[in-house]
Amino acid sequence: MPPPSPPASVSTPEAAEKSKPADSAARDSQSLIILVILVSLLLGVQIINLFLSSPTPQRWEYDIISPRDSVVVEKLNRLGAEGWDIVSARRATGYDNEASYEMLIRRAK
Repeated sequence: MPPPSPPASVSTPEAAEKSKPADSAARDSQSLIILVILVSLLLGVQIINLFLSSPTPQRWEYDIISPRDSVVVEKLNRLGAEGWDIVSARRATGYDNEASYEMLIRRAK
C-alpha cells in the first residue's frame, strides 16, 4: 500500500519548489510596477518644477553717455548708485578736441 498523501493544507517540498518560480515572478512584477510608478512620479515632479520655476527673461534699459574726463568718476559713481552698469566704454575725442569716454550703460527695468 502506498504511503498516504499529506492533506492539501500541508505543503510538500515538491509543491514548494513548483510555487517558487510563480512567487518570484509575482514579486518581480510588483517590484517593476512600483519602480515604474516611482520613476513616473519623479519625472512628473521635475517637469512641473521646470515649468513653474522658469525665470522670465531680464529686461534692460540702455543709455549712451559721454562724460568729460574731468567728471567721469563722479558721473559713474552717481549712475552706479542709480543701478546702472557699464556695458562698454571707449576713449573718444569731441569736436572741440576735448577728451571724453563714450559708454553704453544699462540697468534692469
